[in-house]
Amino acid sequence: MKNRKNCLLLLISIIIPLLFSGCVYKSAVVPQATAAPTSTAVADTPVPTNPPTATPTSEPVAVATDAPAHVPDITAPPTAQPTETPSATEVPAATVVPADTPAPEDPTDWYQYMLDTSILSEGTNGRLEQVLDKISLGEEITVFTIGGSITEGAGAKNFTYSYTDQFVNRLLEAYPDSDMKYYNSGLGGTPSTLGLMRYERDADAVMEGNPDLVIIEFAVNDYQEPTNARAYESLVRTILEKENAPAVILLFSVFESKWNMQEQYIPIGNHYGLPMVSIRDAIATAYTSKHLTDKEFFADIYHPTDYGHAIMADCLMELCNRVGAKAPGTIAPIPETDFKGSDFTGIRLVTASDNAGTIITPGSFTAKDNALQTYARTAKAVFPDNWMRTATNGTDSFKVELTCKNIMLSYKFSNSPTFGKVSVYVDGQFAGILNGYLKGGWNNIETVLLLDEDTSAPHVLEIKPCEGHENKNFTILGIGYTP
Repeated sequence: MKNRKNCLLLLISIIIPLLFSGCVYKSAVVPQATAAPTSTAVADTPVPTNPPTATPTSEPVAVATDAPAHVPDITAPPTAQPTETPSATEVPAATVVPADTPAPEDPTDWYQYMLDTSILSEGTNGRLEQVLDKISLGEEITVFTIGGSITEGAGAKNFTYSYTDQFVNRLLEAYPDSDMKYYNSGLGGTPSTLGLMRYERDADAVMEGNPDLVIIEFAVNDYQEPTNARAYESLVRTILEKENAPAVILLFSVFESKWNMQEQYIPIGNHYGLPMVSIRDAIATAYTSKHLTDKEFFADIYHPTDYGHAIMADCLMELCNRVGAKAPGTIAPIPETDFKGSDFTGIRLVTASDNAGTIITPGSFTAKDNALQTYARTAKAVFPDNWMRTATNGTDSFKVELTCKNIMLSYKFSNSPTFGKVSVYVDGQFAGILNGYLKGGWNNIETVLLLDEDTSAPHVLEIKPCEGHENKNFTILGIGYTP
């Protein structure tokens, strides 16, 4: 029976696709991180229509990939798995680039036609108009981008050529009198669940307040994300509810397989009247007219080249050019109802330095882990204040007492066999097993959903080493909960 189980696990590990995902202890997929690919430039890449104003001064920067995935001990494998190149049976037909996309009548206009096609919506809530008007008047504006490794800058020779930096350069060129601050909060291999957990902390830490313009890019990170888009909508609503009425742009990036999750997220954008830009739709027209190839746009199967990043920046700038030409009007009220659900709005982040209203008994999790995933642009650890259990710390349980309706947990994947498994309990009920060891791990962050209820109530989260893993390490990075 044991051999049969081992064979089954081996078979599962072979067929799991190279796509990023989250996990929930009932049914989900956990991301397996691989060594970060080294970004290289394509020798014959065409010159972008609007090249960045700054010249790179550093060597290529390696950043984390958004894939692949593996099946954790805590869950059973899904019944259907997408492949690297999704087939019609694995991904909704609408996510496949249509073969009959019309090409522009005048081939010389292909680039502008591509930019036009990228604009799914200019937005109807009036917020972007207000922000661009402030920029034009020279008022101080803060721009904040959050997403996965594409937002972080993967694929570009260095961060100067990332789409975020190039987009901000475009804005500065268009509005030379503007007073603009910008921060990139991209983090490779992470979904919107973790983006939501860290948003308030990250934005406040670097902006000392709320950003005026936020670009959200998780369209290729959220495959089988454990909250079924509720974390994504909760992130949107969290930002929109800020007193300074910030603008939110939804950006849908794409893999080389031409896959993303925009069909799931476009209705959320429409519900809140958000501007939306699709890179998948944009490059589809250029591919059809044979003015763009995979080699030109993609540095690898996940990330854009410098030129690909420039196209993304131009698509965003096309949106701003259109919206900026409008007279600013009244900002529309936020809808009273949700679309998928905003159950995680108001989430609190618990770390070893901030109990965020909970009662923590660390037990044997009293050490501090310093080998951590960092923000590539700053080299700062995402969760420097954590709880680590080592073989010499004992076997006492880590416990958190809290009043909430949901609980998320972020922990560390390590490729060192010194890391092992822990058992998780919620209110004394076994919730599953988490394994801190992953052969391809790079100290990256995994986030799971452990409790998901409609109403808030007192709960106790308990974590302890599994039998036979008492001599193994495990690192709890952070806990998210909604009161």
